[in-house]
Amino acid sequence: MRAGRRFTPLLMGLLSALLSLSAGAVTIFSEGMVTPETISQAPAGFGALGGSYLIPDFAAPSAKNSNARTVWLVPEGGGAPTVFASGHADVTVSGLFLPSTDDWGDNKGRFLTAGRDTVGGILTGFVHTYDATGARQLFKEIPHAPFSQVLIAPDGFGAIGGKLVLSEVDNGGVVDVISPDGTFLERFVDTSLIKQAFGLAFAPGGFGAVGGKLLVSDPFDTGNIIAVDGSGAATLFTTIGLFAGQTGLRQMAFAPTDFLLDLGIPGDLLMVSVSGSTAGGGTLGDVLAVDSTGTVVASLKVNDDIGAFDPRGMFFTADGSLLVSDASDPVIRGVAADFALGRLANAVPEPSMALLLVIGFAGIASARFKRT
Repeated sequence: MRAGRRFTPLLMGLLSALLSLSAGAVTIFSEGMVTPETISQAPAGFGALGGSYLIPDFAAPSAKNSNARTVWLVPEGGGAPTVFASGHADVTVSGLFLPSTDDWGDNKGRFLTAGRDTVGGILTGFVHTYDATGARQLFKEIPHAPFSQVLIAPDGFGAIGGKLVLSEVDNGGVVDVISPDGTFLERFVDTSLIKQAFGLAFAPGGFGAVGGKLLVSDPFDTGNIIAVDGSGAATLFTTIGLFAGQTGLRQMAFAPTDFLLDLGIPGDLLMVSVSGSTAGGGTLGDVLAVDSTGTVVASLKVNDDIGAFDPRGMFFTADGSLLVSDASDPVIRGVAADFALGRLANAVPEPSMALLLVIGFAGIASARFKRT
């Protein structure tokens, strides 16, 4: 066989592989926000909005967004957001839908948000609830408790099952508990293992040594995730190494079981947002898949088609897609095929670099085949 015939398939394979690195890996689900955070899907009984998504945006008024402290409404199929509620003084960072059970009283089935504001020089935590019209009312205000994320503890999780769990930011490694009637119960976690508390996720029972525990991420430079048992005792789960331009860990979410089975990764995986800034607009963030040993096993492929990536909230849809709020503006949509093994850090060659690499490999291959 002539060298040229053997060389051509190799060159074409290299060209295809390298150019595929520059191809779009994810799509835009919605854009027109500023710094979108958590993503919550409205249940069927939430007025006429069932299936739509509510997304808090903590950005102040600007030329891009005149609606201060907005909660956006995004159609179930994606598209441009509209204002669900806005004009608030407090920073709204996270949200969820409350159960439609009687223990939540008049707030049952409502949308609830957590955030913070400075009142009289004191960082104060605020929790509000919203009906389907966007009208909101105060649920709880706690001085010295600047809230970031909120979840509901699963039934049977120690003495706090069924209650609100809220992480504090700018106040050390603190996680608080509030009952359905609005009573502040306790500081459930207060640990020095993390500089601050931010992302929250309850691990499934079979998730290794931390199965059934509350996982809490640090938004600052430790890269630590701690595990908390039902008594509030905290231990270090894992440390995620941060690359240049990455500021810390943000929201977390568990993927559906066997989400990355096609990559040879079975079982449950913790998805972790690695932020590219402290206040939005960063470029070098990651979404990482972490297994039960605390090892990063895969990374979401995001490249030049998304000019910047600064991930925050995540939500898995019924069809298995992953929605990710990007604090550079959009909400993106990815699927399992958009993940790659290992840690990519989104360092994907520019198209011109890919071409240079092809030329370089072509030269090496050509020289090799000339000697055969």
